Amino acid sequence: MALDSRGSDASTPSPSLRASTGVGALAYELKFLLTEEQAAAVERSLASALTPDPHGEAALGGAYRTLSIYCDNERWEVLTRSGAGATTKLRVRQYGERGPIFLERKQTQNTQVTKRRVAVARLDARSGSAEESWFWNEAIDRGLVPVCAVQYERRAFTGGDGHDWRLTFDRNIRCAKANGWSLGVAPLAPVLSDCVLCEMKFLDVLPLIFKRTLEQHSIAPVSVSKYRRSARVLGLGDGAGPDA
Repeated sequence: MALDSRGSDASTPSPSLRASTGVGALAYELKFLLTEEQAAAVERSLASALTPDPHGEAALGGAYRTLSIYCDNERWEVLTRSGAGATTKLRVRQYGERGPIFLERKQTQNTQVTKRRVAVARLDARSGSAEESWFWNEAIDRGLVPVCAVQYERRAFTGGDGHDWRLTFDRNIRCAKANGWSLGVAPLAPVLSDCVLCEMKFLDVLPLIFKRTLEQHSIAPVSVSKYRRSARVLGLGDGAGPDA
């Protein structure tokens, strides 16, 4: 992995990271499947360098609930990583029970990630503003429709100068088939139920404190996708496609 390389994509970094880097910057994302014991050990090792996300809910142990609606087309290009789906996903994301709703495009190349997203009041292409037209136009052009809803509880932390590191732990991941563009779906089928999905997000170079923590606990990154694992659970696209 070229964790110290810079890209030239004309998108912005993940909105989870500081926006001051400007257009042209790339974020990096590493994923890990951990036991609860490993997750606790990683959190302890990094506690002095990270700040809990202020949106965490006390009732969820400092986590917040996230619902994502993933899109695919009749050829299942996102699931099978073919065509435009090889690197690009469209999804809708809502934070909390009645929290903000975002339309998102996530582009991934190896460990490099760029995102574009816009907040919306409701999901309706017909009444969409000019700021969100790129999402609806791309969905139409690529034949993308909602296929899968994934919900989980995320405990998140930020750190570094200007919040350019982010550490997240996703638990209680569940899925269901999507009900059109409706957010009123209750995912119940468990996904990755025996582990914690941990993600490290950063700009430019893997922070030394992350590197030391991974070495200390003998943890290696894995390729995994909540959407593709959920599709397998639900039998979408005949369960085809890689994990990442």
